Amino acid sequence: QGAEKGFDIQPIDLLQANDTHDVISSSRIRSALAEGDMAQVHSLLGRSYAVCGEVIHGKKRGRSIGFPTANIHVWEKQLIPQNGVYAGWAYLSDDRHGERFMAMTNVGISPTFMNTDISVEPYLLDFDRDIYGQAVTLTFEKYLRPEAKFDNLDALMAQIKRDVANGKRFLQSQDSNA
Repeated sequence: QGAEKGFDIQPIDLLQANDTHDVISSSRIRSALAEGDMAQVHSLLGRSYAVCGEVIHGKKRGRSIGFPTANIHVWEKQLIPQNGVYAGWAYLSDDRHGERFMAMTNVGISPTFMNTDISVEPYLLDFDRDIYGQAVTLTFEKYLRPEAKFDNLDALMAQIKRDVANGKRFLQSQDSNA
């Protein structure tokens, strides 16, 4: 499948994680992603997990409640973390060298709106531009909370505000430690 995306696959000897001496394997990475354990994913990869995709049109529900999201079309074979809300970085490019913005990303079905398809929707902080059709690379730095269904839009908006505050605090502390 690597050739389909333009890269070669070459087997290498097994590597061990520095902190545990356990073998690093794709199974362990997939398991950590499925649990939303981004600290373990980072430890195993030696970097933050990221996905890249084109910004596509969505239902514009986030915009209607003051939190416009960039719906990312992710390659269907790309692993994504467990459903939930994550703090991370959005790069306006297909790698980590473009403009960088803090992002709170919802991965899942948005149960408040009764969607059935999983989507990856980052809300970019301090951002107000049209980026439809552009490539965005998203990193997943910290799992903030599981996806939830809210009784009304006010409850959803209040939770998003808390997510933004918590995520921003985490990313600022991470950025100052770099």
